[in-house]
Amino acid sequence: MDMKYVPVRNFFPKIIVAIMLMAYITIIKADIVSLTSVDFKELANNQQQLILSMTDNVRQPKAFHTDSPARIILDFDSVTSSLAMKKNVLHKGEINSFFAIEAAGKMRFVINLKKLLAYEVTVKDNLVFITLRSANVIKTNNALHISDKSLNSFSKTIPQQSINKIDFRRGKKGEGRLLVSLSEPNIVVTTVEKSGKIELTFINTQLPEKYAKKIDVIDFATPVSMLDAKIQGKNSKIWVMPLDGDYTYSAFQA
Repeated sequence: MDMKYVPVRNFFPKIIVAIMLMAYITIIKADIVSLTSVDFKELANNQQQLILSMTDNVRQPKAFHTDSPARIILDFDSVTSSLAMKKNVLHKGEINSFFAIEAAGKMRFVINLKKLLAYEVTVKDNLVFITLRSANVIKTNNALHISDKSLNSFSKTIPQQSINKIDFRRGKKGEGRLLVSLSEPNIVVTTVEKSGKIELTFINTQLPEKYAKKIDVIDFATPVSMLDAKIQGKNSKIWVMPLDGDYTYSAFQA
């Protein structure tokens, strides 16, 4: 099975991390909905709202956030973006900017914030409402994450597996593609952003010694400068190191 992590450089430096498990499957074509516009509103009680307009009804997106940088991230299935610009600077309320990126039939909508706020995402037909409550700041480190201790405990509950190969390539649009070949399709992988790096943890997974090293990939001319793969206990970890802090990443499985 193949697992791909896809960093991208295009209109502005950004990184998409795409996790793909390739298999022989029957694919049913789904109707593609497109994001056409984004509107900003100031609401009562010190609230702000972004309204995403789509060409058709959409399902509730998967929503999560990161502490550093402060971001709200929405993942939509079978949605594309028709926005004129990929990155849109706003500087209204607590919102600095927003942008939409696409990969493998999915769209990730990212809101860059001055500070992390409590938020609510609601869908009504073809409209998606992201409401920010400035009075309620989310405490840092409250974003969902799994500690190394928890990962080591969890690794004992699943069979040991292995990474067969690690490769890095440049894509047609300047994206860096990290391809990780796995021994099994059900290997559990966690992805988290820490200190400006993207950290991938492969639970209870062996890493061959020849791949346990730092790999300088700056000559590929992508947003990534280096990869670092290590064995940590029963788990394997790969760090993706961007050239600078102006990036985002998307993780998905198919």
